[in-house]
Amino acid sequence: MIEIPIEHRFAEILEHHLNVRLQKHVGSQLNESTLGKIYEEIQECVDKIFYNSKMNLSDESRKWITCKYYEALKFSDSVIITGDSETWKYGVTHKFIKPDINKIPDTDLRFMAGLFSEMTFSDELLSEINRRR
Repeated sequence: MIEIPIEHRFAEILEHHLNVRLQKHVGSQLNESTLGKIYEEIQECVDKIFYNSKMNLSDESRKWITCKYYEALKFSDSVIITGDSETWKYGVTHKFIKPDINKIPDTDLRFMAGLFSEMTFSDELLSEINRRR
């Protein structure tokens, strides 16, 4: 029997919960209000999962994870909203302050690198861990 490492299952579970919560926005008009609500949905989901677990991540760490999942969203092939928030016609970035990876505690950083090792943002975590050595 082949076992999937726990960190892969955790990321899959988090993504599942996010997908379920964000389904209500499918077909919504992409505007500042909708994007703000989407960000809040992600934040509530991330906070709830980490609050209800034994993973006691700092507030800054949860904000960073929320931001990374939000930035990873893709809305069809729209040129209006891409992974690069600088190209957005809607200024949703004022709804939150982009968290600074430098403020994430070392223990959280190592833990997050394990949990999210297969995610697109894992390189940022590993780079920060190596920078701190």
